[in-house]
Amino acid sequence: KIVITKKANEQGHLYDGVDAAEIAEKAGIPEDAVRIEKPFKDLGTFEVPVAFGEQFGKLTIEVVAE
Repeated sequence: KIVITKKANEQGHLYDGVDAAEIAEKAGIPEDAVRIEKPFKDLGTFEVPVAFGEQFGKLTIEVVAE
């Protein structure tokens, strides 16, 4: 499980989305291994598919407010 802290408004929407590059940096994997269609823009817990060489799996990402 990876926790990412971002600034958010009172409704839980992020001012700056969480993209594949940020997830990859926190997980210590190449950016192209993270398989998301668009950045996350809300607080919450997300399952992120990853593919690294012959290996496939999921990371759990929790986006929390600062």
